[in-house]
Amino acid sequence: MWLIGIIVLLVIFILISKRKKYTRIICLIGITVLMLGYICNTLFRNFGEPIGQISGLEMDVITIDGCVYEADYNNDYSINDRDKYLGKVVTYDAEVSFRVYSVKGTDEYIYCLWDWEGAIYKKTANAVSVHGTVGKHRRRGFWNSAR
Repeated sequence: MWLIGIIVLLVIFILISKRKKYTRIICLIGITVLMLGYICNTLFRNFGEPIGQISGLEMDVITIDGCVYEADYNNDYSINDRDKYLGKVVTYDAEVSFRVYSVKGTDEYIYCLWDWEGAIYKKTANAVSVHGTVGKHRRRGFWNSAR
């Protein structure tokens, strides 16, 4: 959205400037640089190697490194708790992709974003964690003890 705003401002600046030849050249160079930056950002963000897979009828199951996450709509987290970008997960045919983020203060939940919509996913009890232990026998940290 900010890119469109800058381009509109540059076009207005071209229209009202007195030295039209030099201003047009500078503004066209600026618009080209902005567009290349936007395209590169989009390519690197969307074409990275997937870290997991989405499954389920409602795309409500995500598998990342052997850990299974299910959509959890009854939790205390929101988009404001989104933390670091972890990567993307895709369907088996790679038609749909979600951007996956960690959730502040816990390793039990992840936040998945597709287009403008997002949801919180919870690690299931039978999932194998990164540390190799199983579900409820994992060591629970301070942030997870109340959940």
